[in-house]
Amino acid sequence: MARNLAIDRVRTATAARARDHLVLATLGGIAAGPEELVLERFARQGLLCAIRLRSIEHRAVLVLSYFAELLQSEIAAALEIPVGTVKSRLTAALRQLRKVIEAG
Repeated sequence: MARNLAIDRVRTATAARARDHLVLATLGGIAAGPEELVLERFARQGLLCAIRLRSIEHRAVLVLSYFAELLQSEIAAALEIPVGTVKSRLTAALRQLRKVIEAG
């Protein structure tokens, strides 16, 4: 059991690092200087603002999934909704965020 928990932690940490690198790559790469850090901060603030504009249902699954790093089953249990509802809300929320980001 302890072995499985350790494996889960490593997988979660690896997935989080991969997600962070993907976000940085999407925002223009890893910051090399002060200008890039400022631009990255503005981009992050824009993303957080876009998340805040989502409905409470969509915002909840986004925050629990990407910031709290909960599994979909854990989100379903926390929100007392079916896993299928978590999946559909997460898909819809990401689709909406993608539109907002692409629109600039």
